[in-house]
Amino acid sequence: MWLDALLAYAHFISIMLICSFLGAEILLLRTDLKPKTVAVLASADMGYFLSTGLALLTGALRLGLSPKGILFYAGNWVIWAKVALFFGIALLALIPARRFVGWRHKLRMDPGFQVPAAEAASTRRLVFIELHLLALLPLLAVSMSSGIGQ
Repeated sequence: MWLDALLAYAHFISIMLICSFLGAEILLLRTDLKPKTVAVLASADMGYFLSTGLALLTGALRLGLSPKGILFYAGNWVIWAKVALFFGIALLALIPARRFVGWRHKLRMDPGFQVPAAEAASTRRLVFIELHLLALLPLLAVSMSSGIGQ
């Protein structure tokens, strides 16, 4: 019982961290992207990546170690929708992550490099989309725990 509660807690904390790092990215992308801001942005994205890994790990542990058993969840279409959405968000996140790495590399090669405003704006929109899609994950979780999809 304690293990299930602790895993649920760790899972919720990792989701809160994901939201925090995405929020930080959105705020950082509002400003003029100076070299220091780009470095902080890349660090925030690494935090996002690590907290996403933690959410995936704790979710998988909850699934495998749940008192209900993995078979209870495996037959539920909602869990598969949740997993598909999670990986869809992760795939979408690759675009901003590549841009952050690219901007940091360009700044190392040319300290006078300026991130194009249009590219920063489109990256901010992508991060906003990630955050909005992420808001659907708890809806799917609550649906599943309410017996929908059985």
